[in-house]
Amino acid sequence: MYFAFPWKYLPIWILMTLIVIGLMGISLFWMEKKRNIRIQKFAEISLTERLIQGFRPWLRKVSIITVIMGFFFIILTLAQPHWGASWEKTQKLSRDILLVIDTSESMLADDLPPNRLERARQKAFLLMDRCPGDRFGIIAFAGEAALVCPLTLDHGYVKTILRSLNTDMLSKEGTDISEAFNEVEKVFKEDIKKSGNEDKYARAVVIISDGEDLSEDAEKKAEALGENIFLVVVGMATPQGAEIKFPEWMKRYVKTSNINLTHKSVLDEKKLKEIALKGKGFYIRTTMDDTDLNMILGELEKIRMFYQTDTLRYQKVNRYRWPLSIACILFTWETGIWIILSSKKKQIQN
Repeated sequence: MYFAFPWKYLPIWILMTLIVIGLMGISLFWMEKKRNIRIQKFAEISLTERLIQGFRPWLRKVSIITVIMGFFFIILTLAQPHWGASWEKTQKLSRDILLVIDTSESMLADDLPPNRLERARQKAFLLMDRCPGDRFGIIAFAGEAALVCPLTLDHGYVKTILRSLNTDMLSKEGTDISEAFNEVEKVFKEDIKKSGNEDKYARAVVIISDGEDLSEDAEKKAEALGENIFLVVVGMATPQGAEIKFPEWMKRYVKTSNINLTHKSVLDEKKLKEIALKGKGFYIRTTMDDTDLNMILGELEKIRMFYQTDTLRYQKVNRYRWPLSIACILFTWETGIWIILSSKKKQIQN
């Protein structure tokens, strides 16, 4: 047998039960004692049963004990005892969430310490922890885009890929969000072919980028994608920005000074907002606390979940109905006792 709570909390439940039942018993018997004291002002208890027809002190004691036992079984019902086992069909609810993460050199800027990419990684970890039943996948993009982790319920594997993300994993430098959208469309099309589920409301894309986009048709791609997929855009930078240094070979991708090859990278919030607007999605700038994460989760809750898997599990059966039934019987019996006592009083009055 086990209960709804972990075994380590069993002593606490036993202690609280003893305290509640003990206080209840002391209170009820004290009230009964005070009643008997008031009755003794008129006659001795030993004479009362002969003088008053229908007076039954033992029946009142039975009523008190019945109430105490009833509340004991109510507490046992709340503990939800499980025993025995059977095969039960369980259906797991899930959403598909693609994390589209910018891995361009600008994500190494330290305006969000330690840097933008590390902050994006931390936010992704927290999001996964808050969505334990959802499938996650990862697309990395810079001047090109690639699926680095397919959609999976194995969050441990997804987190391993997240930890390995870096700015050197893609051969083509720059920032091309439209390529990321092409990869998103490809991933979901392949998933639909495999699963046969075309429920568009169960799929979401979370884009994490500083917005320094060199592509020209990102808004058009977002508009087309937004018809079938829920879009969340996260601005992973600050408007003040930070300076970053590029190696010599990156001149052909980023306009920098020939002297020091430095570039001030700032958040292109206007670009990201346009992408979110065209894609009928939601934009938020990242925050130091969990405000941004809570808003993202609120938007993701709008997605209708669908049944991902049907499985048979051999598990313990919740037997809370047994103590609940006993409690109902005891309270019914206690009510019957009071009906008997009340009827006796009416007979006496008549």
